[in-house]
Amino acid sequence: MGWELQDMIEILTVRAFYKDGKKTFPDAIVVILLIHHSLASGLGIPMILYYRNNRNLHWLCFELQFAAGLALAIGEITKLLDISKPKQLYAFKALNFIALITMVWTRVIHWTYNTTALFITFYNDRAWTFLFFGIMISIGFTAFSYLCCVKPFYKKFVKFLNVSAEYEALPADASPDKRRSSVIQLNLAVAELLDAEVQPVELLFQRREVSRRQSVPVLRGGGRRGSLRLLMHSKSFAHGMTKSKDI
Repeated sequence: MGWELQDMIEILTVRAFYKDGKKTFPDAIVVILLIHHSLASGLGIPMILYYRNNRNLHWLCFELQFAAGLALAIGEITKLLDISKPKQLYAFKALNFIALITMVWTRVIHWTYNTTALFITFYNDRAWTFLFFGIMISIGFTAFSYLCCVKPFYKKFVKFLNVSAEYEALPADASPDKRRSSVIQLNLAVAELLDAEVQPVELLFQRREVSRRQSVPVLRGGGRRGSLRLLMHSKSFAHGMTKSKDI
């Protein structure tokens, strides 16, 4: 909660006093982060003071932190996998499926159950202030979870499964160009899926990204970095094919 308050103060300070503040933090990003931070910042201390023993409060705190930690851990682990190997491709699918199920359960299904139980408690206690702000903030946070976490990850996971199925269905006598094109598409789908995993985190830490020019170049490995290298090769390959057709 302390970090979230500090982050919002920093964002508002940059917007108000820095020359490129609005460019650094566009209106849409500010609104999204305000919604994200409003849950803990607005209800954290009051809930602990008045409902610290409430079972649903403990579930909400645990599940939100657990889901984020698990998704980030899986994202980092899957970057190390070489999807050209069948076993590691299967592991990639399984881990991301676990991340998707966890996200849907903690941010949609059980989230709805826990918040509804809290609303009923507020109503029974005639805690109208808690009920009003709880409903308003929960609606905003639910929209954030669905639009920034669940929906993009689900769509890109389904796309990855489709591309993966096409890759695995290639016949043994497939031409080198067809096989290479399929591998490129698979790696692009992997890169998109990993982007969907970290998208909400990038919103929070986008100013803290490491400059690629100051980082150590990657010489080998699979995962997202391998996908980016294959993307570069694919562009060169496509350019070469275009030139050969022109000739």
